[in-house]
Amino acid sequence: MSTTSFESALKSLDASLGQLEAAAQRKLDLERRRGDLETELAIMQDDRSRLATDLDGTLSRLRRVEGAADEAVRRLDRAMLAISAVLGDELGQDGKIDPDAPDDVSRLDDQETDDGPGDDAPSSHDKER
Repeated sequence: MSTTSFESALKSLDASLGQLEAAAQRKLDLERRRGDLETELAIMQDDRSRLATDLDGTLSRLRRVEGAADEAVRRLDRAMLAISAVLGDELGQDGKIDPDAPDDVSRLDDQETDDGPGDDAPSSHDKER
């Protein structure tokens, strides 16, 4: 065998080894990227699970707040109806204050300024004179 064919065989072997090393490096890079992708996928799945749990909790709180708001509206409606009923009882059909209403403020004002029924009759002090 000649040195040229030996050198040619070494060059061919060296090129083949270079190609093998490059292929092995590409395979390692792909495995590393695949591992990175699997890690990222696991992180995203954990995030998705956490977000789903947070969303469920938020929706539950929203339902409770909506229920409380509905209850507040019902109570306000009842209070407004009660107030309207009280005001309606005090107002006559013509919109004026009913003098027969028990809590009529104008009637109380009239009684305070009026001499009252007992003042028309002579008082015991007047009888003595």
